Amino acid sequence: MSNPDTLPMPKPEKLPLMQVALAEQEAAAANAINRLKELGITTAANSGLEMLLALQKWQEGTEKMLSSGLPDLDKSLGGGFEKGQLIIVAARPSAGKSILAMNIAESLATETRSSLFLSLEMSSVALQMRLACKNTGIKLERMKTKGELKMEDFSKISIHLMDLQKKRLYLTEKSNISVDGIIERIIALQAVEPDLGMVAIDYLQLISTSKKSNASNRQEEVSQITRQLKIASQELQVPILLACQLNRGTESRTDKRPQLGDLRESGAIEQDADIVLGIYREELYYRDKEEVKGIAEICVLKNRDGETGSAMMKFDGPGFAFRNYAPETYDRY
Repeated sequence: MSNPDTLPMPKPEKLPLMQVALAEQEAAAANAINRLKELGITTAANSGLEMLLALQKWQEGTEKMLSSGLPDLDKSLGGGFEKGQLIIVAARPSAGKSILAMNIAESLATETRSSLFLSLEMSSVALQMRLACKNTGIKLERMKTKGELKMEDFSKISIHLMDLQKKRLYLTEKSNISVDGIIERIIALQAVEPDLGMVAIDYLQLISTSKKSNASNRQEEVSQITRQLKIASQELQVPILLACQLNRGTESRTDKRPQLGDLRESGAIEQDADIVLGIYREELYYRDKEEVKGIAEICVLKNRDGETGSAMMKFDGPGFAFRNYAPETYDRY
C-alpha cells in the first residue's frame, strides 16, 4: 500500500495554465454575447422587459403619440405618429401633398419641440408666404399684387410672424440633394434640437442617391433612398414624413382613390413605410360637382400598427391648409 505522503502532486506551474484556459473561455463567451447584442439578437425575456418599460412610459404619459394637427386623421391612425416611423404622403400633382406635409410639420413645432420641413422644389420665401396665407387668411394673389395689401394686412402678417417665433420650426431649401445630405442635416439639427419631433421632406422623386450607390435604374435608386430614410428614422428616433407622387394608375380607374399599387417608381416605398397616406380630392376629377368642392379624403392605405381607413377633411387651396371636416366631438389624442 502506497504512502499518501508519497502520492504525486500536480505540478504548480500547470495551475496558471488551467486558469488562463478558463479565462479565455469566459472571454470568448462574453465576446459572443456582445456580438449577439451588436447584431440586435436578444432573448424574448429581455425584449419583454423592454416592452414593459415602454408600456410604463405610455401609461405615465411620458411617451405620447405625435399629433398631425388634424384630430380626425389622428383618430384614423390610432392616435397619431410615433418616433422611428417612415410616413409616406402620396398624391397626384397639385392634390395637396406638399400642403399636408407642411401643415403637419408646422403643427408639431412648439415652444418645446422642433420640426424640420425640407423642400426640394420651393424657396424658403415661398414657404414663408404659404405659411402667412394659411395663418392670416390673406390670399397669395393679393400678396403678390402691387399696392394690394393694406395696413391691417401687414398687422396680421406681423402677428403671424410673432406667433412663428414661438415655434421651433426649421425650413431648408435645397433643389439638388442626396439622401446622405438629408440625413446629414437631420443629424446636425438633432444635435442642436434633441427633441426633434418631425422631419418632413418634399418630395421623394427629387432626391438623388448616395455617391456610393450601385443602383442600375431609378427603381433601385428609390428603393435605396426609402430604405436609408427608414433606417435613419429608427436610429435617430424621429418620424420622417416623405411626400411622394402617385403614378397615373388612378386616372384610368372609375374609383380614383389612391391605392398602394399607385406609388410611383418602386414597390419598396410600400415595404419600408410604416404609414402610407393617400390624398383624394374628387373636385379634381369632377369639377362641375359643387358639393365636392373644398373637400378632401385622406386615405390611410397602410398602417403597420393599426387599421386602415380614411378621414374627411376640408381643403383650403388658397389658404394652403387642410382642416378638420367635422367638429371636434372627442378628446384630442
